[in-house]
Order: sequence, then structure tokens, then C-alpha cells
Amino acid sequence: MDQAAFKVVVVGGGPAGLVAAHAFTKAGIDFVVLEGRSSVAPELGAGVGFWPMSLRILDQLDILEQIRPLLNAFPSKNVILADGGVLQNYPLKMDEYLGEHFYMCHRADLLQTLYDTLPDAAKARVLTGKRVEVIEVGDSGVRVGCEDGSWETGSIVFGADGVHSKVRRLAREAALEENPEAETDPVRPFLTSFEGLFGNSPLDALPGFSPEDLTEVHSFGTDIQVFAGRERVWWIVYHKLDEPTREPLRYSDKDRDAFADRVGHLHISDKLTFRDMYAARNSSCAVALEEGSLKHWGWKRIVMLGDSSNKMTANVGMGMNCAIQDVVILVNHLHNLLSKAGAPGSGPSAAAAETIDTPTLERLFDAYWAEHNEFSPKFTYLSARDVRIGSWSTYVRYFFDRWLYPLIGMRRFIFRFIVARFMSRGRVLDFLEIKNNFSGTVPWTHSPKNIASSGKEAKL
Repeated sequence: MDQAAFKVVVVGGGPAGLVAAHAFTKAGIDFVVLEGRSSVAPELGAGVGFWPMSLRILDQLDILEQIRPLLNAFPSKNVILADGGVLQNYPLKMDEYLGEHFYMCHRADLLQTLYDTLPDAAKARVLTGKRVEVIEVGDSGVRVGCEDGSWETGSIVFGADGVHSKVRRLAREAALEENPEAETDPVRPFLTSFEGLFGNSPLDALPGFSPEDLTEVHSFGTDIQVFAGRERVWWIVYHKLDEPTREPLRYSDKDRDAFADRVGHLHISDKLTFRDMYAARNSSCAVALEEGSLKHWGWKRIVMLGDSSNKMTANVGMGMNCAIQDVVILVNHLHNLLSKAGAPGSGPSAAAAETIDTPTLERLFDAYWAEHNEFSPKFTYLSARDVRIGSWSTYVRYFFDRWLYPLIGMRRFIFRFIVARFMSRGRVLDFLEIKNNFSGTVPWTHSPKNIASSGKEAKL
């Protein structure tokens, strides 16, 4: 498994995997991305949220201006009741706190743009139809085998393949095969307490909704979010299960439609119900909403990131943003390590793989995991708390949400003193400058540290 140069095998071509491709290209670190689906931008009907911390990373990667046309701003939130009555309207003020609004964009459009903005040589390293079947870990590298019979060699594996991660399972099996007494996470590490219905509908099919309208419907057992963009409206339904489960949940089209029917009577405005919006949908899907964090980052030369390591409900819109943070932390540590190991002036990717031993990488992953745990699990907690308050999961939470929070302005306090402050701790790539001004009343904790040592773009 000897490698001429250090190379990362990224499993998963979602937003985190493609942002990693951009970051590795800028860092001068060789890579390949293996995506199981046949397309780089599958149409799943979902929207994704962007918070200011992630826009700073896009700015560093020189792709913010290409992605900005996809973004739909949401400066305020309107909270209503199941009968359409208004509970509270309040500004998010993220542009005031951190210099940018909260945004949504269509996931498929984002993926396509992330791919299109890669240099041609990097695009050639993003491979579709590559479902990982096996991972072999040696003293100086890895081999990743796919269902189509192809193999990729590298130095380490990034497991960015989502909540049902094959990489996570393979790493666990390998750890236990080597040492049956090894400490590992459970086969099913996440708990499901909510199910979700995701989709989008045309804006012009929903009279009364305008771009930038963000509406939340709070009721007993169900919380609905509606994000009105310039052309489409993204929506998410969160419904509390009778009992939490660790068993996998799968939904047929019939299950999805039955789910929609159960919540169809809930109002999304004073005149429209969820049933109206669902009837006009472009696409939709029902999924389990797992929650939880791994205790361990992976095994030897396999490291987990994003939803494969830390899964939260979608209501705060932080899943992708936390995954991007994982990419940033890992790339920073790798860039620093490989810059020291490579020949002077040759760039990080020139570091010979055999000179970076497994114990060194394990220490690097330990450092990554410590930084990960300072950030992502906080948003898992915030998301869990928020969805349970919005769905009135207990009478105490109902009282807080329905009566106390509006009275004392609690939601404004939460955004200003908790959400904005947590987000201000988002890390940036140490070796790339930030070109735009992302300044607000809440100062950012981290800035680039080592711009002068940025690597050359990888010659693939």
C-alpha cells in the first residue's frame, strides 16, 4: 500500500465531501471522492441551511460569489399555531450579529455548483457510482474496494457518507476483529425520537407566501417549518414518535402520504393548511430523524465526520454547517502535518505517505475530535431542545413556548446570546485568507493563522 504522496480517500460526495475536495485542492493535498449515487447532484427535494460561519469558508475557497445566487435570505421568523393564529414574529438579526443572514438553498443546486466550481483536474477525482464495499487498512495506507470491483488506494479514509455510514460500520468491524475488547460505538449509535417529512413546492402555488418568509407551526407532537425562497418553498415536518427507537425506519410512498395526511389539517398560514402545500409539492420524502454523537472518531486511518459522526434534527439548520466545520478542522491539521513532512517548497501533497505513520495520524485525529467536540455536539443539543419545544413534547415545554417565551422575548435572547455566540466560534482554514468582511456585534473567535504557508493547488 505504499504511496508516492499522501492521499485522502473521501467516501461520500455530499456537501461535506465536495467542500473537502475544494479544501484539499487549495491545500495541495491529493484526494479522491467516492460517491455511491450515479449523479453528483441527485434531486432529493431538500433545502439546506447556510449560517455565516460557513459563508466564511466558501469565501476562503473562492466560491462564495458563485454560490451566492443560490441563496435565499431569511431575516426573521414567524411562529404560528395550528389554527393559523400568530404566536410571535421576531427578527433573527444574524446580519447584525455575525455580518450575514441565515440562508437556504436547494441541495441539488448547491451540489452541482460545488462540483462545477472545482478545477477540471479535481473534478476528475470526484467519482460517482462508487459504493464502498470493503476497506483494508495497512501500516502505511488504505485500500478501498467498491461494489463495481474497482479499488482506490490512499493514506487515510474520510467517512463522510452520512447517518447510515458504511465506513463507520467497516471501521467498527475492523476494530473488533483486531481486538474483541476494543471500545467502540454501538452498531446503531443514534436514537430516533422524531420522524421527518421533507419536500418543496412552487412558490406561486402558495398564495400569501413571499420570498424571505420563514414560518414555524408549533403544536402538540408536531413542528412544521416553511421556508419561502424566490422560486420554491422548502418545508419540513417534525413528528414525535410514540417511543424512541434505535431500529432503522424505512418509509414507502404510501407511508409518506399517510404521514402527510396525519398532519394535513395543520395550518401553515391563516388561509392554507399543510395539505394544500403537500398537494402542490414538487417532491417529498419521509425519513427517520436520528440524533446523537459518536464517542470515538473512527479507527486507525479511518476518521468519521459530518452526519456519520454527529447527527442532529434539521430544525436549526446546522447539520451541513457542522460537517463543514469537521472538514475545516481535519484539513487544517493535515495541512500543518504534511507541510512539515514534505520537502521544502514542494507543497503538502509531496509528503511521502510512508513517512506519516499510523500513531501520528491517530494523534492528529484525537486533536480533531477534541475540537469537534467543542462545537458540533452543542448544536446537536440545541437542535434537540428546539424541536421538542416547538412540538410541545411536554406540558412544561408547551407553557414555555406558548406563553413564557413570547412574554419575556426569550427567542431573541437565545439567538443573540447563545446561537450567535456558539456560531462565532466556528473555525476557518488556517492557510487561506478571508476576503470579504463578515463583521458584526459578536466577534469571531478564529481567524486564519498561517496564510503564508498555504499549499499549491494539488496537481492531480
